[in-house]
Amino acid sequence: MNAGRNPGLTGVHACFARRRALDADTSFFEAGFTSALLAEVLEDLRDEGFTVSLVDLYRYPTVRSLSASLGFGERRSPAAPPWLGASRNPVTVLSPGPSIGSADGPV
Repeated sequence: MNAGRNPGLTGVHACFARRRALDADTSFFEAGFTSALLAEVLEDLRDEGFTVSLVDLYRYPTVRSLSASLGFGERRSPAAPPWLGASRNPVTVLSPGPSIGSADGPV
């Protein structure tokens, strides 16, 4: 990583690299980060001056996506977490229909 090109990305990466090796596009979870390790990294990130929450680490699960969410570099769509599966089928929202006691439904 080139600090001259993207100091935010380099700074975020350094906070993770203190605990475990990973590249900018590898999911924290695929790299073996546990909730306890993420809590330690979160403390390091805050000590370095980054405004980030534990939820952000789950929402942006790579160094690149997290640093982009903080305003550094270009944002890439993170890979879907493995528990979501590969399916990208749209969800159909059904109308609840008339409610009981309404002018349109039974009384």
